[in-house]
Amino acid sequence: MLIAVSEAFEQLGFFVDDEEGEVLEVTVDDVEIEELSLLEVKPNEARVEAFVQLQFVAQVEYDDMETSIWDSEDKVSIPQRRIKSELTRTFEAPGGRSNSSTRGHLKIPHP
Repeated sequence: MLIAVSEAFEQLGFFVDDEEGEVLEVTVDDVEIEELSLLEVKPNEARVEAFVQLQFVAQVEYDDMETSIWDSEDKVSIPQRRIKSELTRTFEAPGGRSNSSTRGHLKIPHP
């Protein structure tokens, strides 16, 4: 189940909060199941709900606005460089596991 939680988490959609950038890769380092509840049992299938805590590392890249120049014609700031960074974060949430796949998004605040 730990492997399934890790793989499902890594497939979520991630984005950088408050910056123009992107999350390049997410890797789960550790998963702990805090609580586990059996919701339903059928032949060859079980549905459970788990409260999980996991640590992950996100590779991010975003515009360095401190290096931007002002384009007076188009009235926009143009960054001259991008920052690549590795962020380690902890995520806690209740989560369900069943035969269906769930897609979602998670904001990753930059430092």
